Amino acid sequence: MIKNCCQTCRYGNYCPFGGDDLYCMKGYKFANKMELCDLFNNFEVRDDIFDNKVRAKGFCCDEHTVINHDEYYTYNDWGLKNSNK
Repeated sequence: MIKNCCQTCRYGNYCPFGGDDLYCMKGYKFANKMELCDLFNNFEVRDDIFDNKVRAKGFCCDEHTVINHDEYYTYNDWGLKNSNK
């Protein structure tokens, strides 16, 4: 059984520039890693991301959505490691 937490959520993205922090990117939709990089490079929103969107990997919320790399891009390899493909 999959634990409904940030690490297994489609909104749970790691920083594309490294580190072990996981960010809740609910409200954003990315087609690829470059779009995520562009957002983290955007000075207008970057501070908000680092200050307000970091989450513990085990944090659970009611808006959990399963990672599905066939439908949308999530910079989080949990879904790939645990897929049946």
